[in-house]
Order: sequence, then structure tokens, then C-alpha cells
Amino acid sequence: MTLFESTTQNELCAGALRWLGRVSYSLYLVHFVVLFTLLHLFAPAIALICAVPLSMVAAEVLYRLVEGTSIRLSH
Repeated sequence: MTLFESTTQNELCAGALRWLGRVSYSLYLVHFVVLFTLLHLFAPAIALICAVPLSMVAAEVLYRLVEGTSIRLSH
């Protein structure tokens, strides 16, 4: 049995990919702002390390506050 045949592994990957697909537009909108704000405030190495997780958090917040609300209101 290989790693790719594991159902648990497939479910975890599928969940992460579904989440990424859900927040992808928000991530697209916020990553640039987060990256350049961090580059302005910190050394480049620190900024690049922190940009990915902070962009993901900001994308989730933006999705919940703007996109999710808009989707709920449209129904």
C-alpha cells in the first residue's frame, strides 16, 4: 500500500484542496497586500516565511466576511 492509496490521506488532501478552491479568489486578492506590507515592515526572509500563512488567514477572513455573506444573501 502506498501513501497515495490511503483513504485518510486522500480525504485530508481533498479537504485541503476544497478549502483552497473555496478561498482561492480571496487569496488572490489579499496575497499581494500581505506580502508587500510584510516586506515593508520586516526583512525579506521573514516576510516571505510569514506571507503564506498570513495570506491564508486573511483569505479565510475575507471569504467569511464578504464572499460568504454575499453568497448567503443572494439566495
